[in-house]
Amino acid sequence: EEGRLSEALVLYDSVQSIGIRTNDPILILDGLNGKGEVYINKNKGDSAAYYYKALLSESLKAEATPYAMFGYSGLGKAYWLLGRKREGLQQMLQAITLADSMGAMLEKKNFLLAVAEMEESLGEIGLALNYRKAYETTSDSLLSQNQQRDILLGEARYQAREREQQLFRQEAQLKKRRAQLIFLIVTLLGVLLIGWLVYRNFLQKRMLQQQEIEDLKKEKLLLASQALVRGQEAERSRLARDLHDGLGGMLSGIKLSLSAMKGNMILTETNAILFTATLQKLDETIGEMRRVAHSMMPEALIRLGLGQAIQDFCSGIQATGKLNISFQQLGLKKRQPADTEIVIYRIVQELLNNIIKHAKATEVLVQISTQAPLLTLTIEDNGIGFDVEQHNENDGAGLSNVRSRVDYLKGRIDIQSSPGKGTSVFIEIPLIDEP
Repeated sequence: EEGRLSEALVLYDSVQSIGIRTNDPILILDGLNGKGEVYINKNKGDSAAYYYKALLSESLKAEATPYAMFGYSGLGKAYWLLGRKREGLQQMLQAITLADSMGAMLEKKNFLLAVAEMEESLGEIGLALNYRKAYETTSDSLLSQNQQRDILLGEARYQAREREQQLFRQEAQLKKRRAQLIFLIVTLLGVLLIGWLVYRNFLQKRMLQQQEIEDLKKEKLLLASQALVRGQEAERSRLARDLHDGLGGMLSGIKLSLSAMKGNMILTETNAILFTATLQKLDETIGEMRRVAHSMMPEALIRLGLGQAIQDFCSGIQATGKLNISFQQLGLKKRQPADTEIVIYRIVQELLNNIIKHAKATEVLVQISTQAPLLTLTIEDNGIGFDVEQHNENDGAGLSNVRSRVDYLKGRIDIQSSPGKGTSVFIEIPLIDEP
């Protein structure tokens, strides 16, 4: 018994501590009341009186009258244990007063019995008898209240059963209506689902047809682009051959004839100077014609491949002093089909010519590399740049040619630029593996 009381004391102390931490006055009051009750059961009146006084103080602060009632009754028991019987009796009478004011008849009955026993112990037989009578009266009143409560409880149960049956009938009707509603909703959803499936099927067919139309348009544009590029390259090749083999040969023949004539003619000093200047102009004309023919169809591209041809073209531009070009090539070991190399070479030409004409750049990086399954081309400059979005709405002839050639090779182009920050062009082209 002592061990259980000690456990109870620890538990009530925990309740009080939780109340203090959470600022919950009810938990504090429960903890104080419980600890006072434990010390009463341990017959330690002084400790019980300490906690019941604290309970009274806290209950007044929290305006918790029921706890004040328990505080008075507990303090009365504590004083009685300490031998302060008259003080204990006064505390119990205070508890009866509070119980009566709150209508707490059960607690009042218990307090009346305790006071009757106290008065009898003090030898006040008349007072003890009066309190005993009050106790009996309160007990009878409680019994009557309990009987009345039982009657009311029986009526309440009967009415509850009636309400339950009524609710059961209403619930049955609701279930029936709910089943009908669910059937209608399922039917409606089924109709809507069928309609949606039909509509979705229609949209899919329409989208497929639209996609087929778009694909045909793209294929048509691609074929037109391919035909245009092939035509341009064929014409370039023909003009290059005509210039180099036809006009170039004729000009070289004229030069030889004039050189031979010079040895057989007697000219004045002035005419000799003019004749020599004319031969020099003819040499310059032949050189320019060969440069144009080389630009239209470079021999290095045919004989040595794409990397060397681009290297020569970059070196030629750098020799003019217009641009400082850094050229890098990685992995260009295997030749691509001739028309593919020609188109890539034209893309580099077009981009570098655009830089010379518009970018006002001083430094250019040209990088070409292959890593299966792609050939990548990067050209960056430190020029004035441009607004890409605005430029895309109305491409110039240069970029339009570049885009058409990239499309011809089924590649992808990405242009990054902004005013004052230069331009970067990145191109990816699928490699072709020839047997």
